[in-house]
Amino acid sequence: MIRHIVFFSMKSKALDQDGLTNAHTMAEHFRRISKEIPGVCSVELGLNYNSEERFYEMALPYIRKVVTRDCDPRKLAEMVKTRIEVFPDIEGMIDCFEKVPEYDCALYTHKKMKTTEDSSLEVLKELLPILEKQEDYSNDALYACLLEYVKEKGCKNGQALWPIRIAMSGKQTTPCGASEMMEVLGKEESLKRLRAAIEKLENEKA
Repeated sequence: MIRHIVFFSMKSKALDQDGLTNAHTMAEHFRRISKEIPGVCSVELGLNYNSEERFYEMALPYIRKVVTRDCDPRKLAEMVKTRIEVFPDIEGMIDCFEKVPEYDCALYTHKKMKTTEDSSLEVLKELLPILEKQEDYSNDALYACLLEYVKEKGCKNGQALWPIRIAMSGKQTTPCGASEMMEVLGKEESLKRLRAAIEKLENEKA
């Protein structure tokens, strides 16, 4: 059987906003039907932009659609730029910045990260007072703070960073790491989510 790859490549100079949006819609259409038509194995979308600003302008409507709370949309756009195939992909990647979805506590268990629900609860409870005292919620400062905790506890990075990531997002896959997410969420929202995660894990054990 002959297998074909349909490839879309677009230059931002050649398309206005409607043209680019329509091209993305076309790519999504072919991606859907590729599952039904024998011989078409995949549809890829190549995006070429002249500037970061161009990408931001195109991504902003999709960001605003799902994230209405006070988050820097430019940081969200930067997170997803290399991860999307079509602009609508953005929504499912960043919806956790709006709110934490319902999730199973089993997400805290990760073989590679060497975490369990019990170890995650312990880490989150130990990190809560540390992060409450932390004033600088920039990515670099938060990452340094978390690594200092790791060093003092004598554990692996993932044993601390994975539970925080799940607590902040409620997702196994996110467009950024734990400290980056906390930077965008801000101190108040980050602590709110951390306390909620601790409560969720405690209720799971009860």
